Amino acid sequence: ELPQTLVSATDAITVDGRKVGGDVRDDPTADKRLYLAINKPKGYVCSMVAETAAQPVTTLLRDFQASWEAGAPLGAAKLRLFTVGRLDVNTTGLLLLTNDGDFANKVSHPSGGILKEYSVTAGYKLTRRQMDDVAAGTEVDGVHVTPVQVRQEDASQMVVTVSEGRNREVRVLCESAGVRIKRLKRIAVGGLNMPQGLGFGAFRVLKVEDLRKMAGKAAPLKAKVWTPWDVERRIQRGERARRGRGDEDAKGTRHFRQARDRRKTKAEEGAGSGGSGARDDEGEREYEGGGAGGWLNAAAGGDAPRARVGRRNPRRQ
Repeated sequence: ELPQTLVSATDAITVDGRKVGGDVRDDPTADKRLYLAINKPKGYVCSMVAETAAQPVTTLLRDFQASWEAGAPLGAAKLRLFTVGRLDVNTTGLLLLTNDGDFANKVSHPSGGILKEYSVTAGYKLTRRQMDDVAAGTEVDGVHVTPVQVRQEDASQMVVTVSEGRNREVRVLCESAGVRIKRLKRIAVGGLNMPQGLGFGAFRVLKVEDLRKMAGKAAPLKAKVWTPWDVERRIQRGERARRGRGDEDAKGTRHFRQARDRRKTKAEEGAGSGGSGARDDEGEREYEGGGAGGWLNAAAGGDAPRARVGRRNPRRQ
């Protein structure tokens, strides 16, 4: 193994006598952590480099990061965001990005026991046999895996909940059961559901309350987390700096503002409507349930060898 040295935000790192990055002496907020939820579109990969024609999902944050750096104190360390777990190039939905490696490992590693919930849409009516076969599990990466829960939503749609998060796990489970997937979308991580009104490519800054829903005791301390308000203030400061030097593309908070404004509009228009199942750009249902209660917690508490198979929750009809 290569030699490794654990460093903290208070350490100064030099290479050949030249300082690399920044530290808390340059930026008092260098030890704070940022957590984003993004609605990943198709055609993007969860890696730092492009793969064939697919671009890294971090390119969706290019304007945001440019404004973030422009609003930072002189000499501050650059913001390095990475994904929490992975979604393949054709899977859409809830993806987390952060600069907190410990948190990312706790959420994505199977030992964390944090459930991931996926909406699977087939191009035809699903049979009971297919549902049972998905629930029975199959071999993934040389290990037999069984989903925590399989629930039918309508004739051609089901929700599959897994705890291990192995490579292409849900796709392999469905393929082994003869289910041809038309659309696959992650709709929840732990108790955190996909934010309503979040369009493809748009993101939302997560609050400590969101992190606690998702990760419980693994959530970071509030003092160490960037709040949405602090993030927007820094981005606005960076946009002013970019415009001051003639950068006409200074629009770093565009997606953040779009998401915020859509949430406000939904709240105003849908007050008292009870939520009738909004649909996103591809016509996929945006789920409000799961996560914090009901069948998800019940399933998480058991050690049954097979997943529970359920019908649509009548409260959602």
